[in-house]
Amino acid sequence: MASAYGPPMVSAPPQPTDPSQDSRETKTLWVGDIDHWMDENYLSQLFAHTGEVVNVKIIRDKVTGYPAGYGFVEFSSRYSAQRVLETYNGREI
Repeated sequence: MASAYGPPMVSAPPQPTDPSQDSRETKTLWVGDIDHWMDENYLSQLFAHTGEVVNVKIIRDKVTGYPAGYGFVEFSSRYSAQRVLETYNGREI
């Protein structure tokens, strides 16, 4: 069955505007258009070949428990996250 959202898409989360936070590595990418049947394991497997996935968090609707349509994938390094972002940014996966 076709998704109302379509395949997941990748983007970088907003960067901090506070210059004192520049020393923190951004290793987390935002993933949008997550369908209701997708779970953390699915997203982890989807990105497993691109780098070392450390953590996957899907934001869920508090009432239904279904994905709210987006989540976050954390990689082991900024380099891995950057490589995935450059490869998949704005693209359907």
